[in-house]
Amino acid sequence: MKIAIQVYSNNIPLWIEKVEQSLREIYQNASIDYIIACKSINKDLNPFSNLYKILDSKLTPPNSPFQVVKKVTQPKKGFNYDFLINLSFQEPLAKINAIKTFEIAFENSDYTTPFNPLIESFKLNKEVIKILIKKDSQIIYTLIEGIDMFSYTKTIHNIFTRLHFDITQAITNKKTWHYPIFSNNRIFSTKSPLQRILQLYLHKITNRWKWDVIITNKSNEILKKVKTNKRYFYADPFIKSNNNYEYLFMERLSYKERKADLVVRSSHDNFSKEKVILKKDYHLSYPHIFKLNNKWYLIPETSENYTVQLYESESFPTKWKFVKNIIEGEQYVDSTLLFYNNYYYLFTNSKPDPDSTTYSKLNIYFTDCIFNSKLKKHPTNHLIDSRFARQAGEFIKENGNLYRVSQNNSKFYGLNITIHKVIKLCPKNYKEEIVESFGPELFELNEYKGLHTLNQSDNLKVFDVIYS
Repeated sequence: MKIAIQVYSNNIPLWIEKVEQSLREIYQNASIDYIIACKSINKDLNPFSNLYKILDSKLTPPNSPFQVVKKVTQPKKGFNYDFLINLSFQEPLAKINAIKTFEIAFENSDYTTPFNPLIESFKLNKEVIKILIKKDSQIIYTLIEGIDMFSYTKTIHNIFTRLHFDITQAITNKKTWHYPIFSNNRIFSTKSPLQRILQLYLHKITNRWKWDVIITNKSNEILKKVKTNKRYFYADPFIKSNNNYEYLFMERLSYKERKADLVVRSSHDNFSKEKVILKKDYHLSYPHIFKLNNKWYLIPETSENYTVQLYESESFPTKWKFVKNIIEGEQYVDSTLLFYNNYYYLFTNSKPDPDSTTYSKLNIYFTDCIFNSKLKKHPTNHLIDSRFARQAGEFIKENGNLYRVSQNNSKFYGLNITIHKVIKLCPKNYKEEIVESFGPELFELNEYKGLHTLNQSDNLKVFDVIYS
């Protein structure tokens, strides 16, 4: 097996090196060459946009080196390869003979100014950008990625970090597939480059999130607000019914410590007093509480510990003992367990490296026993529109139907909630369709600008909202 990767410089971005590493794992005896394109890329001619990008890269640099130097081959006429993988955003080199050719491109781009669609989308504050993966000039894969409203640098890095997986899948998977494409790619406000620079700077010096937790009845009438105070904000609420009381579990983040523990409040005192149920030397959030075989269990978010942990209640709701790490090795967030048709499914989101986003990749694992068996990766991992990949609460079972609740973080973290009807879920397949999306306006909470998590018990609903 001979593979050529076409690049535009010997300074190779890390996401391209990850493509190489993934290919070497799959094709262990393959010979892989980097070949260099001869033309330079005219990325952007607008001096104001270039100034913004320079300042942005200084304010939001990646934590890891963005490029590595690789030995590249100057192609000669008649070079023969099994695969040519064109990651240069330029025309495939005519000198190369390849049985199959793969390439990536932004939608509506050309080889002269390949990055223009992304630059224009960022200037206009669009919600998403669409990326195409082509096989022999035919589109086989459509990737929709959210745009970080505060950072061009982060947007570029998030897109390309995710692409290394998607390109490998496109090359090795015999089937063709597309992400579902929705019609809500709204353009919000247009900002000048100067406004962008000021917005980025202000965000950096005032980045102090303020959340409130709202409790309503099933008719959406507000019963209680757990409000941000000078010491803490509250988020990721879960509500459970037990012995005629309602128990509200939340993340409680300390502004002083810059990390959170998990707390519980009860309906017996109108949710006024709280007790800590779990505290670690790392950040905790998303207290996913559930009942199995008449026992209460907890899966908290422990992404800073690179684990997904399982706890069992010793005395509900305040005492919990550690049972096991369900999975480990990456930063997993908002992990949600579902028992469905004799299988346990774990829906979670992960960060493959420190500079990638947790928003865009939905990972599904399954097993027939959550306590003893090892989890298996679901074959449809990641094949979800990145805007709706991250979990926003437990699954909803209603009138014989199953619904997944997701966050839409495409414009900013905690924009709104999207409800998906699960059409098919088994160890070999997963399909869903969007039912509705909504934000705080559904509950007439106009003083807030985003809605982030939604859960419910037998009698109540809980959700968290971010200040406008």
